[in-house]
Amino acid sequence: MTYLSFSERMKLLEKYNFRFPRSIFVKNLDSALRAAKELGYEVVLKVVSPSISHKTDVGGIITNIKNDKELVDAVEQIKKNVSAHAPNAHILGMEVQDQLEEGGYELIVGGKVDPQFGPIVLFGMGGIFVEVFKDVSMRLAPVTRKEAKEMITEIKAYEILKGIRGKKSADLNELAEVIVKVSELMANESIKELDINPLIAYHDEVYAVDTRMVV
Repeated sequence: MTYLSFSERMKLLEKYNFRFPRSIFVKNLDSALRAAKELGYEVVLKVVSPSISHKTDVGGIITNIKNDKELVDAVEQIKKNVSAHAPNAHILGMEVQDQLEEGGYELIVGGKVDPQFGPIVLFGMGGIFVEVFKDVSMRLAPVTRKEAKEMITEIKAYEILKGIRGKKSADLNELAEVIVKVSELMANESIKELDINPLIAYHDEVYAVDTRMVV
């Protein structure tokens, strides 16, 4: 298994017209500070390692960083966290990313190549919820827009995505487009596994926030 690098993943996301937060890969503190200045605070800091699939499990993500001092502290904190929870992980660097607004829906869109059925696409609640609730729908890739919309309605959380207690609904049409794009990527590229988790859906746009791709 080979994990695609940050730049390789970004190229594929751009090729398939995904929307994602601005991100800059960095290898040291000085470049992290320059990246934050270029993006503008607030930012998110993430560890970049092919050895770490779930960054939150090892304390590899710090959000809402508001200034240089907090960024310096965040770099050191992530190093300590990863050293404690994943001491053998191969660290390539870190990613400085735009901080998105709160209030979006955390989802996952992913795919894998099944040895019998071929490429499969998956959709469901993301973040920590994907493993807790296992609320997902699946189809063989590629899927049509109609099939993508069916996948959205099939999960138990669909009622939440439509908007409850005054919260606006997720952009369901854009979500369907993202599912179609992921299915096309799985069908057309040499990808064995793909996760976009979280995929943050707002009422008017959808962002691929964190990705993992294996060839």
